[in-house]
Amino acid sequence: MKKNIEQLSIKENISDTLKNMVGVDNLPIEYQANFDFNFFNWSKNFLVINKDQKNHQIVNKVILADDNYSKNDLEKLSGIKKNFSQVKKQCRFSADLAFCYLKFHNFFDVVEDQISADHLQIIDDFERVRLLLKASNSYLGVTKNIVENIAQNISDTNSNNLSLLLLTRNNNLRKFIDLYPEIGIYCENITKNIDNKIINRIDQILTNINDQKKYTRLVIELLQYLESLNQPKQSASAKPDNNDKIANQEVINNVENIEKNLQEVVEEDQSQEQQSQENVSESIDLEKFKIIHEDREDLTQSIIQQSQVDHSQIAYKNPYKIYSTKYDEVIFPQKLVSKSELQNLRNQLDLRINKLSGISKKMHLKLKRKLLSKRNTYLEFDSSRGVLDRKKLSMLVTNPNLEEIWVNNKHHEYQDTVLTILLDNSGSMRGNPIVISAMACEIIADILQNFAVKTEIIGFTTADWKGGRVRKLWEISNQPQNPGRLNELRHIVYKHFNQSFKKSKVNLGLMLKEGILKENIDGEAILFARSRLMQQSEKRKILLVISDGTPVDDSTTSNNSQDILTMHLHQVINKIEKQGKIEMVGIGIGHSTDEFYRNSLTIKNVEELGDAMIEKIADLL
Repeated sequence: MKKNIEQLSIKENISDTLKNMVGVDNLPIEYQANFDFNFFNWSKNFLVINKDQKNHQIVNKVILADDNYSKNDLEKLSGIKKNFSQVKKQCRFSADLAFCYLKFHNFFDVVEDQISADHLQIIDDFERVRLLLKASNSYLGVTKNIVENIAQNISDTNSNNLSLLLLTRNNNLRKFIDLYPEIGIYCENITKNIDNKIINRIDQILTNINDQKKYTRLVIELLQYLESLNQPKQSASAKPDNNDKIANQEVINNVENIEKNLQEVVEEDQSQEQQSQENVSESIDLEKFKIIHEDREDLTQSIIQQSQVDHSQIAYKNPYKIYSTKYDEVIFPQKLVSKSELQNLRNQLDLRINKLSGISKKMHLKLKRKLLSKRNTYLEFDSSRGVLDRKKLSMLVTNPNLEEIWVNNKHHEYQDTVLTILLDNSGSMRGNPIVISAMACEIIADILQNFAVKTEIIGFTTADWKGGRVRKLWEISNQPQNPGRLNELRHIVYKHFNQSFKKSKVNLGLMLKEGILKENIDGEAILFARSRLMQQSEKRKILLVISDGTPVDDSTTSNNSQDILTMHLHQVINKIEKQGKIEMVGIGIGHSTDEFYRNSLTIKNVEELGDAMIEKIADLL
């Protein structure tokens, strides 16, 4: 009985709030079970609107989420606990979006008769963002709820959702977006892969959020512009044989067509940059051929379709070639497994760590004590507050208005420092090595955030064994000699720099997922971590690399010189260390890293790994 009363209370609370905000006391509200709590899937069809004789909008029905959930439904709610205060927060999302449409959207001031079916979904995406931008001016609670929902579901949306760029380019929303780094990273990586002309059009759309019709027209013009960019490429690649059939297949009547066009524009830009490399242009053409016949799910497998590595800043004696970056991934754990499975993996990791509780507590105390002991104390003179400086008493007598006569006791914190832990996620790390690595990362990230040190944890591996889809492309192109790196990279971001450890803790459980740990290509992983470190504003940048062996990728080494990956790793580390902008530390598990890193440590027993990591961090700081 109590449960039913609480459920009724939730419905009444949300209904009354929505009626008050809209200003309609008799607002007809219905509730729907199995509601999809996802910003990207919400539809304005949940609102039934008609006109009166004066062409005013009349609300016939508003459909909101029902809170009477089964056990399975509750498990879908982002793994939340089964209490109604949290369920209420999820239910409010449907009311918040409904409010935005009722308040700011004119259901009859649209140009749908001029919009093709292919573009309707994209137009709706932009309109939802426009309404959120409008709400951000006055309705902060509504804005926060919707932005939080976007962050929770962003890994499920298409990797080229241009409408989300409006969020990070609006001042009102910036304070909300900063709370969820995954949104900023998502948008940042889209921005890096598109032309400035597209960005300019996005900015023009942003300036017209108060004019729904003009806003929609500008969105349509953007989509037409993207299609026009694709036309010359299709005609240039057309040949009198089977290519005509391929071109026809590219015209797919579905909503994702525009995103594909955008991705192909990015590929075209990349191919122009790589024309000087042997066989690369041929391989990219083959990639386009392959994409047409791939599952659409493959196109959205990762949040970022390629690594954002700035190779231009690193010079090599012998150029290191990459056959294709098409399938490279920078990916979040939530994209690889469901939220419930990720939580189960985290629980398994906790059980494994509990068996090592003695080691864990010892490591935790050791790092904390070392950091506290190294936190220098110094005196700050000429301050405007604090303890009176006796040496200045005579000055105070002659000048009673003197203010800077105080001394303060100050602690030197570890500020202006940022740390990346780059962790080998190869198959040989299975078992205790990966568990102890995860435990050490956890302890380091948890403690360092209390000392104002930002941390990032990245795992590096490959998405497949034996070269994966990249090798298939190479085989289709008659297997040219010395193709370069011949596999698809996977960089897993377990924790962002701006993410609290509490929010990222669950992500470390992914390391126990069967099939995640595969091959390791260390050189490019270090370049990736370096590029992210260099984007941080802190003066001191530290990169800690943990690996249990030299780089290994059978597909690459069997079709190039045997030492291609090892030589590349040497060159990358040597160049970064010479530049001096990043302090590098290598920890080798069971093998020496002295040949690679100036500052290195080798441990013979995996149980020593945690202590070694903590010792190095404490010494560096």
